[in-house]
Amino acid sequence: MTIETLEVAAARRALTEALADQDRRTIILKEPLTYEKGNGKSYFRDLALTAMGDADGGVRERLRRHEIDVIRTADYPYQLDDVVHVLPRWMRDQLSEIASVARPYLNFVHSQQIPPGTDAINIPKVTGPIDPDSADTYARALVCSIAGEQTVARGTIAKRVDLDEVLFKDIAASYYMNQDIQAIGGTGADQLLGVSNTPGIPKLSADLSDSSREYAKTIYKRIAVGIQGVHTTRYLPPRLMMMHPRRWAFFTALKLTSSFLPDDAEQEFGDAATLLLGSLQGLPVATDPNMTLDGKDFIHILRPSDLYLFESDVRARVVSSDTDGGWGEDTNPTFQIHGRTAFTAGRIPSSVCEISDLAAPDFEAITREMAEVAS
Repeated sequence: MTIETLEVAAARRALTEALADQDRRTIILKEPLTYEKGNGKSYFRDLALTAMGDADGGVRERLRRHEIDVIRTADYPYQLDDVVHVLPRWMRDQLSEIASVARPYLNFVHSQQIPPGTDAINIPKVTGPIDPDSADTYARALVCSIAGEQTVARGTIAKRVDLDEVLFKDIAASYYMNQDIQAIGGTGADQLLGVSNTPGIPKLSADLSDSSREYAKTIYKRIAVGIQGVHTTRYLPPRLMMMHPRRWAFFTALKLTSSFLPDDAEQEFGDAATLLLGSLQGLPVATDPNMTLDGKDFIHILRPSDLYLFESDVRARVVSSDTDGGWGEDTNPTFQIHGRTAFTAGRIPSSVCEISDLAAPDFEAITREMAEVAS
């Protein structure tokens, strides 16, 4: 056993013993962390040099010290495996903020850590009046690997550029966005089974080509039907309405400038900088730009607490951009942040209603119609 392996093993034992006697937050790392923000040491660059076979003794030493940092860091609550690929602490501290922006839909659903070593999760279904015809007693959520990535020119690595602040936020946002896209509309084939493709979720089409004025009224009526549909079949009221940003802008343009919506239409406005932009027909409204398919968008009326997300902590890695996975002299490194995710909306499908087939708003037409009404 090498000295390096002995030192890492000793750090693991020290952490285990400390956690047996006190809260992990009381464990203090005495020395500065290897990869601190702005200290000139690039974690991503060191990973790339290692993957490409160009790492020198300094790179290997920093990654070894990082592994010990992670094991000793008190705020790291996850499984201590593949530790060298755990993000530095300053990056981990920013993940929740990035997720709140990159995956709006999933921010509202029930979320918990995925059990280690799990390929699928079976969640007991509710039987009885809510789902009387279901022959299944479990909703099965398959565990899928999801990654966000960015390829960088190999020459950038050689220039000793600190890549961490340049790459980290973009790659993390890509990871959470891909997670969100699959949870909304994934097919279930080598990816998550999204809400829109979950069997049993009712859909109300609003595929019309009327004027903006009549189209708005039609969508508004479909929303009313969807709200009562969730309430009367789930036996609990919906709590949220999710829509594409352009759909909220569509309602807002009509509501603020004319009486295009029904006379008693209710729409209130929140703060565009928050997750909840306002309310429509008494339901809070949040927007997500990932709620679109084939040029059309859709609205979900839902009880988000009935949707289940399971996720692992994320890891970083560097892979070859070549399709064969090899490293030639001209091969560029691809940086990834990846993790394992399971998701299901199938436990109680009646908790969601989809208003589908919404054509992209023609804001120029809306302006013309408003001018005609004004004249």
